[in-house]
Amino acid sequence: MATPPRAAWMTATAPPRRTLAEALPRQATAPTTSWLVREAAPVVVAPPPPPPCPACAERAAGEAELRARIARAEEEGRAEGLRETAALRARLAAVVTALERAQAAQAGAAAEAIVDVALAVCAELAPAAAGLDKSGVAALMAEVVGAAGGQPITLKAHPDDAAELGADLPEAVRLEADPALAPGEIRAHGARLVIDASWAVRLAALHEPLVALLRSRREVTP
Repeated sequence: MATPPRAAWMTATAPPRRTLAEALPRQATAPTTSWLVREAAPVVVAPPPPPPCPACAERAAGEAELRARIARAEEEGRAEGLRETAALRARLAAVVTALERAQAAQAGAAAEAIVDVALAVCAELAPAAAGLDKSGVAALMAEVVGAAGGQPITLKAHPDDAAELGADLPEAVRLEADPALAPGEIRAHGARLVIDASWAVRLAALHEPLVALLRSRREVTP
């Protein structure tokens, strides 16, 4: 009986058997999602320094020197401006002082002129006023007698004043009528006493106080 033919897988030349795991179909690996991939940081490479430039170095040195000169010029200009300002202030202060002195001199001259006119008017009006009212000359006589302190004195007055006031004087006082004296004027002399109460002397004594009073009023008044 003839031997039946062998199947191809039964022959020695048949391919080797595969395991079950090898026989199962394999699934392709899924592609990696882009957002899961961490990109490497770019590497920054500094550019190489430029080669030395003689012209550039010379220009930089010139610019530095120019800036230094400008700074020195500004400083010198500022200092010169401050000196000029100080000198201007000094000149202005001198001008103000000179003006104040001139104003004070004018004010003083004006005050003296005012007082001179006022006293001249008083010299004309005072004798007439004293002739009408004897109270002033009576008070002046009492003051002179008190200054004598009881010592004998000779008292000279205008004839009208002597006639009206002579009766009230103490015995140590000798009263003489002197027509050369104006009403209200008195002169007295004794061993240790000399008094000149003429209008000229009395008004002259008021000159400086009145001038000082006017000057003080002008200084206070804005």
